[in-house]
Amino acid sequence: MIGTGGKTDDANIGNRDVPDVVLEDSGSAANKDTQYWHLVTEPKGGVSLLNMSGGRAAAIRTGNATVGQKIGRRVDNSPAGSWNVVKTADGYYKFQAVKNTTVYLTGASRGAALTLQNPVADGSQEWRLVQR
Repeated sequence: MIGTGGKTDDANIGNRDVPDVVLEDSGSAANKDTQYWHLVTEPKGGVSLLNMSGGRAAAIRTGNATVGQKIGRRVDNSPAGSWNVVKTADGYYKFQAVKNTTVYLTGASRGAALTLQNPVADGSQEWRLVQR
């Protein structure tokens, strides 16, 4: 599950390089809203993932959509959004970077920061969308 490590304000993703969008176990956060996200289609067609706990967007740390970039929460100020939502054949969804359609939002291991990676077939880029 995509979470924020229980944090509700902006990530410290400037000079400190502490992105905080991480892969968590469902229900593991004391503040459950930090594990809930809603999708907002932006004016230029991309999608923003907005966290329910503070309305911050899951955004690419540097703004450069390259392999290895970490994801942190910040104010949603992108008219293009960060993501294209791609439905898979088995009913899951992938989040493809708007700025570089060859990389995808990836949760490689529990507790680790979400990153951008090239396509893989191990399930780490497949997400289930559920209504709350």
